[in-house]
Amino acid sequence: MLRPKKGEGKQAFMKRAVSELMKQGKKEADAMAEAARLWNSANLSAEEAGVFTLSCVKPVQLSEGAGEGKPRRFSILANTGGVNDLGYYRFVLNMSGCKHHAKFPALYEHDRKQIAGYHDSVKTGKEGLILSGQFVDTAIAREIIKIADEGYPWQSSVGVWQLQTRFLKTGEKATVNGQTFEGPLEIWDEWKLNENSFCSIGVDDETAAIVMSRENHNPEVTVMYSRELKLALGLAADATDAEVRAKLAAMQLAEDATEAQVFAHLLAQKPNAEPDKGGKDLSQPGGTVPAQPAPADLSAEVARQLAIEKERSSGIMGLAVRLGLSKEWAQDLIDKSTSLADARTLAIEEATKGNSPFGAGRLSEGATDSDKFRKLASAGIGLRFGMGDASKADNDTMQYSRMGLLALASLCLQRGGMNTMLLGKEEIARKVLSRSFNLAASTSDFKSIMMDVAHKRMLESYGIVEETWRTFCDVVTATDFKDMHGVSLDGAPELLAVPESGEYKSAVLSDGKESYRIAKYGRVIPLTWEAIVNDDMRAFMKIPGMFGSAAARLVLDIVYGLLKSNPVLGDGKALFHVDRGNIATGADIGRVTMGTLKAMRKAMGTRADRSGNMVKVTPSTLIISMDQATDVDVLLTSAANPEGANSGVNNPFRNAFMPVADPHVDEIHDNAWFAFAKPGQFDGIEVAFLDGKQQPELTEDESFDSDSIRYKARLCCGAGVMGTLGCYYNPGVSE
Repeated sequence: MLRPKKGEGKQAFMKRAVSELMKQGKKEADAMAEAARLWNSANLSAEEAGVFTLSCVKPVQLSEGAGEGKPRRFSILANTGGVNDLGYYRFVLNMSGCKHHAKFPALYEHDRKQIAGYHDSVKTGKEGLILSGQFVDTAIAREIIKIADEGYPWQSSVGVWQLQTRFLKTGEKATVNGQTFEGPLEIWDEWKLNENSFCSIGVDDETAAIVMSRENHNPEVTVMYSRELKLALGLAADATDAEVRAKLAAMQLAEDATEAQVFAHLLAQKPNAEPDKGGKDLSQPGGTVPAQPAPADLSAEVARQLAIEKERSSGIMGLAVRLGLSKEWAQDLIDKSTSLADARTLAIEEATKGNSPFGAGRLSEGATDSDKFRKLASAGIGLRFGMGDASKADNDTMQYSRMGLLALASLCLQRGGMNTMLLGKEEIARKVLSRSFNLAASTSDFKSIMMDVAHKRMLESYGIVEETWRTFCDVVTATDFKDMHGVSLDGAPELLAVPESGEYKSAVLSDGKESYRIAKYGRVIPLTWEAIVNDDMRAFMKIPGMFGSAAARLVLDIVYGLLKSNPVLGDGKALFHVDRGNIATGADIGRVTMGTLKAMRKAMGTRADRSGNMVKVTPSTLIISMDQATDVDVLLTSAANPEGANSGVNNPFRNAFMPVADPHVDEIHDNAWFAFAKPGQFDGIEVAFLDGKQQPELTEDESFDSDSIRYKARLCCGAGVMGTLGCYYNPGVSE
């Protein structure tokens, strides 16, 4: 089932979901409706537990002008008093339990700096929640009124905070707001209004406009007006974007040219020319022309800066993909020049937003005492193991960072109403692990805290491992553990001529011959009573870190296992086979050189698809051994041909491919290497994750063990070969 990934924005999810649903045969309108339903059922418009942002039921109503100088008023039907169904969470607002100040703000798009007015009337009853107020004399208020008078239907969203709630179990009934409701659902008997906002297109991101024809954002084609680029253009280091664009225009370069393209242009303009030493200006008696500074030798510096920037950008984007965060989130960090080290910390915090960030100590109004305790304790323990920023932690959080397993267990028992003063270490450990103790919802904090910390440690370790397979594999979503089949187009895929008033001929999609299935991988992380007695927090924290790294390496092993085994496909031939033209033969076999790259480019550029049509495949990535990494970097970044005797000969492969070195290739042979087209250009290697979850999950083990708490670390994934057009293999040595 399609579900939003952790940290994925609505724009990104809607585009992905609509695309997937249309592939399943749904019409675009139906796909949009289904994607919106899936989003609404899986997400809350809240920053933290206990805070919800609800859309108004009807557009905001504005009063007519009441005369010169009289303030305009507005009214909003914010809620009907019925069930608020958010998919996996249903609740009812008891209208008699509404709390609010006599006046509270009316803002624009929840921006504290954009004050539109204030609410001075709140009515609750059988009709629901009705808010009224008046505008103040600000620019945004005038703009809202002006647009409303022109007929625009303003909407609003109101923030409601939990204060006191009760839960109706399945089958239980209760009468609230003159209506009878049946569980399972929650009733908010007391809740609070703090703010309401005018919204142009609904509450937060409840609506989304997507452009299905656009490719996902690619950081490698984003203009980065870096300090080095500005200096290379002869501008000041703090030059404005407008100055850079003007300079690019003067050089007849497009303003969206990449740094690599700009530097390549500069290097082609004799970067090592002799400097102008100045001379006489004959137009003026005794005049001289000031000496011009020597142009910098950009070759080495440009290559170095590009390598650093590429590593930072691809590293941040890779973190986002691995942890299920949106590409927009990653691009924002890239644009802000965030270091890769800082991005790792921010990524972990973003990926675990369901819990408070480590060290923040941030508590929402309406959270229970147990919720507050769990958040502070898990944040403090995280700080102890380097997760989060201790400089930003408050005193309540820091006190837990000094607490060991035994002390935490004792505190949890005390919070559950047990006197631990006369208990020994073993008794404390066994009590906190006992089934009877953990059955009480208010006294199950210990295992929840430890699972929270272990999960974040596992995610942190998972995000550190470089997943080189993402540079050449498609990522898809699996909904079950059944065989996944490739989809092919029967008959020639080219467009056919249509005579005037003639019919268009149909192309038929069918399952291809290739298939694979995902598998479930996991281990159990135990927290034993012996570890609690020994106060061995470090040992417990080490295990989820190791599992996180192992999960990332697992996918690498699966993907590179396909390359190493060269499997036989549905047509009876190996993935890399002479008949396919995707393997080097004879004199073309060898390490990455100008000659072997030339042979590869020709082989991939003269392919034929299954219908016999010639297809030009453009390679984008070289997968190489660690043994060749340095030599290939030199070959692909040199302005001149590094193998030529004449340094003035241009290097045709400069920045033509992205080299990715991985030790799995060394296991094949030091000289071996692969070339792949851009993922998605042609059917190639697919990597599938169950329900699109691209990171390991940690859940409580259902089996009961009186001597330990057990958590399951799980990742469901698999990989298979769906096509052979977009790949090429050079074994590096003849068999």
